[in-house]
Amino acid sequence: MKRFFLLLLVMPLAAVAEPSGSGPAPYIDTAEAVLALSLEEAYEQRPISLRGVVTAVPQTWEGRFFMQDDTAGVFVDNVSGRTPEPGDLVHVLGVSQPGGYAPIVSNPQWVVVGQAPLPPARPVTIEELMSGTMDSQRIEVKGVVRDAFKDDYSAILYLVAGAYRFEAHVPAGTIDGVEDYIGKEVLVRGSAGTTFNSQTRQLISIQVSVPHGRDVEVVRGLPGDPYLSPVIPLGNVANYHHGQDPRRRIHVRGRVVHHQPGKDIFLQDGSGGLQVRSRAGPDVQPGDMVEAVGFLDFENHLPVMNDAQYRKLPGEPRLPEAKRVDLESFTAGWHHADYVTLEGVLLDRSMVPSGTGSEGEEQFQLVWIVQTPEFLFTAEGPITDRATELDSIRLGSRVEFSGVSLLRIRTASWNDVGTMESLRLLVPGPEHVRILEMASWLTPDRLRLILLATSILCFLALFWSLTVVRKNSVLRRLVREKDAAQQELQKAHDELDQRVAERTEQLKVEMQERKESEVRFKATLAERTRLAQELHDTVEQSLTGISLHLDAASQQLKQGGAKSLRPLDVARNLMSRSQLELRRSIWDLHSRELEEFDLPGALKVSAGEILEGTPARLDFSVEGRPSPLSEITEENLLRIGREALTNVVRHACASRVQLRLEYDSRGVVLRVVDDGLGFDPENCLGSSDGHFGLSGMGERSRRIGGALQVISAPGEGTRIELQVPMQPPGEEENAKREGQVQ
Repeated sequence: MKRFFLLLLVMPLAAVAEPSGSGPAPYIDTAEAVLALSLEEAYEQRPISLRGVVTAVPQTWEGRFFMQDDTAGVFVDNVSGRTPEPGDLVHVLGVSQPGGYAPIVSNPQWVVVGQAPLPPARPVTIEELMSGTMDSQRIEVKGVVRDAFKDDYSAILYLVAGAYRFEAHVPAGTIDGVEDYIGKEVLVRGSAGTTFNSQTRQLISIQVSVPHGRDVEVVRGLPGDPYLSPVIPLGNVANYHHGQDPRRRIHVRGRVVHHQPGKDIFLQDGSGGLQVRSRAGPDVQPGDMVEAVGFLDFENHLPVMNDAQYRKLPGEPRLPEAKRVDLESFTAGWHHADYVTLEGVLLDRSMVPSGTGSEGEEQFQLVWIVQTPEFLFTAEGPITDRATELDSIRLGSRVEFSGVSLLRIRTASWNDVGTMESLRLLVPGPEHVRILEMASWLTPDRLRLILLATSILCFLALFWSLTVVRKNSVLRRLVREKDAAQQELQKAHDELDQRVAERTEQLKVEMQERKESEVRFKATLAERTRLAQELHDTVEQSLTGISLHLDAASQQLKQGGAKSLRPLDVARNLMSRSQLELRRSIWDLHSRELEEFDLPGALKVSAGEILEGTPARLDFSVEGRPSPLSEITEENLLRIGREALTNVVRHACASRVQLRLEYDSRGVVLRVVDDGLGFDPENCLGSSDGHFGLSGMGERSRRIGGALQVISAPGEGTRIELQVPMQPPGEEENAKREGQVQ
């Protein structure tokens, strides 16, 4: 029954974790298979179904836990709000993720299906543990507790094994007296975790999550209070001591010469100095007498006390006098962590970051680079209100610094170990800096600035000189060009005067010729008018009388017989045609100046006379306001209109003729439209055949600048359209000169 209930709990989890698609993907069902995924495979979120025991649940990880099955251990990224307990047998469904260092189970759905003992811890060496290959596995490893403290959640043990240091985190409620473990060799059992660089996925350190205090087992301990052990002079801590156990803390005393809270203090006695690193301790000031216990380590081949505890001893603070040491002793590797005084020439200074403060703000310190006769060293000091005054020290000044010397030892070869490679001087404050000799105002920086300014001024002067020379050259060229242009202008002026004189004389001749042409034109018109009047009064009247007599004879002969009528009809027809041609000639010679007609009136009268006696009916109209045109234009328009009407009478056999004049601002349009027989403009008779009507109209239209269109087709009548632009003033005389009225 219990198994059936657990199956009901697990089945919904399987439905949630089942991937979408055509069919379910196979589950990864072992922790070893999860860890074996490549980075690319883990990113694919492959489905996982694991059954195993919860081995550790770190208190500050918000429910995330380690679990282990028969193959391996794996980390479960549980953020559901529920937290299992170590020893819970769980069934977990989730998907793969690459994690920050090794593959993990992500988005888990889990259920407790029972309880089980924790799997046996695998004994590993410190080298295996620190390699990172034991990540998420339950292991056991030995180490010496170097420091320990407890917070609200965990007891944290700092252990050292061989050359490595790692942490063990134990639930706070399962262990007591964590400081009693300091200096003891212990065996810890738990799940190995890693701290890593999430960007590079590289290992930084190891942290063992211990599920219970009973999993911390003391293997070997050293009895006794370390403060009761003999005091070792600071300068002798790195010397040989018979029977010294590396697990035992050494005991030292000295006066504080420099203090960096939460980091380290520097002690000084008659034998030398020592850097003492401590996570926490009482607040001390330079000059206080303290005693400390801690573990001796070596960094860069120099002694340092790590994981120390210290306490302040009674007595008045008295800062020891800084040692004035010869520079050769530094090069031999002496005076590491000693309180010394050095002097040299200031070469440079800068401000660099020194870490973060208690409230997370970034802190800075001043760094000076100082030259001594034998070597360079750097002096470092905190930034304070007085420290800004040191910024006014000129480079090149001779300055004395007092502080703690930190050496870096050269390790190039076995016979070179112990000699100094570089030197740093930790200056407690601005009061430990003294100016011995201020550098001249003309410092190298200022000299460089002066040289730079002088160079810039010289460059500007040279640039200005070149600019002036170039401007003078341009001005001289412009003057030459101006003189040349003035000469050319004078020459053009003289030529213009000559051309004006020549043109004036030419215009006088042309005006005289125009006046003579106008006189001749008026004389021609007058003569034509006289001839037209003469023909009208003589020949036309005579022909009219003959026509009347022939008509009377025709009436009389009709009574005598039909055969005598034909000759008379022929004579009468010939007489009518002669009369029509004579009237046309009279109109061609007639001068409109003698008649008081404008162009519309002249066209209307002319059309009426030409169409008189024919079956064609005239439709005459004028659109727009008639504008006065030149005599030449009106004369040619009249003749073109008469020629068009005459062609209608001769060839079209039309019943209706439309004659239209249209005036606007651009010019005048003459349009003659009939409903006669029509013709093919491409194949009609021309001047080569003795017919000059159309060619004459085209020639006249060109004389007056017009555009003539002849539109016709057999059986569709004929449309003649002439567009004449308004001639600008002065063109009338040119038209008269180009062609006289014919």
